[in-house]
This record gives sequence, C-alpha cells and structure tokens, in this order.
Amino acid sequence: MQQIMLSWGCDVFLAENEQHEPVGCFAVTDKGQVNELLTASPDYILPVAAAWIREYDKAIEWVCLPWQTDLITQLAQIAERWRQVPTCNLQVLDWPPVIEAFLQYVANTRQLKDGRLCIELSDLGIQLVWSLQNGTARCGQHPAGREKPQLAMTSALLIRLAFGPLPPHFTLPDAGSLPQDVQQLLRDWLPLPMAWPIQDNV
Repeated sequence: MQQIMLSWGCDVFLAENEQHEPVGCFAVTDKGQVNELLTASPDYILPVAAAWIREYDKAIEWVCLPWQTDLITQLAQIAERWRQVPTCNLQVLDWPPVIEAFLQYVANTRQLKDGRLCIELSDLGIQLVWSLQNGTARCGQHPAGREKPQLAMTSALLIRLAFGPLPPHFTLPDAGSLPQDVQQLLRDWLPLPMAWPIQDNV
C-alpha cells in the first residue's frame, strides 16, 4: 500500500498515540493535500488531523470520498471552507474485459469473497456473469434470458453501481431487500477503483 501511495507522489505518515501505538496513517502530496486519512477508529480522526495541522503549519486541503461520512463530519467542524467536485461521465463499450480487469485489480490488493453475480442489462439485451474464485476474476456475457438474473438494471445504472463513487446501498434503492449473499458480494466487491480518480488518476 505504501508503494502505491508513493507512486501517486505522496509522502506517507504514521500517526501514533501517547503509548506510541499506531492509530492511523495519511498520505500528503507535495502541495500539502491530504489524499488519504485512515484511522483505527473515528475517535482518532480529529486528533490526527489536528496534530498534522500543528506540524504542517500551512493551509491544508483534505480529500474525502462520499462514503467517508465520519471523516467528512469531523473535518467539517474545523474546515474554513469546502467544495464538491463532480464525478466524470463514463461509457463502457465492452463490459466483460472492463469488469474483469477492475475486479481482478481489487482482488489483487485485498481479500475478497468468492462468489458469482448475474446482472441483466435491459437496454442492451445482455447478461453479465461476474465471478471470483480463489482470487481469479472472470466476467462473461450472454444473451438476456439465458438464466434468471440476480439483478436487472440499465447500463447507466450499472456504471453508477460498479464504479461509484457511492457504495451499492446508496445506488440501489432496494438493496436491502436483495438476498443476503448478493448484498454481501456487492458490499465486498464494489465500487470498483474507477471511483478513485483523485488518488490513482484512472
């Protein structure tokens, strides 16, 4: 993880408590922008942020992703101003290799649940079968109706679901009524890293 952050041109810092135990880490660009702030619990967010503000002693810009509600709520207490950056528009022309590549990337960076999802795209008349087995990702494409899909939607909604930036339960209004195994896979697999444009410039 440190090598990835360094490849973004960031310096990585470790935050410790008074007992010199690690409680968080953060990545800072050469312009003072904090692109990542991770803590062992939300209770450490403000203390870590305050410690860095005292250390850096210059204007600091913090980057928060939409689902980092604890981070946003706490930094809002000390921020002088804020701005919202719009997401980009995407169009996927060949779904299987795109899904397979990004799902494999995530599987290479952290442990994911094995499983299988069949998603039918009504506007394209196709089904996409996502699978992950022993760390190997696959995505196949079939004509609509070949099997009973676990999810059915348009390709525009799948772009928002697959690539974020919001987590699945914010994108799908009825996510809570889906079978538990489907909910678990969605939470574990998504969003895929095209939702991280500031950090890795996808």
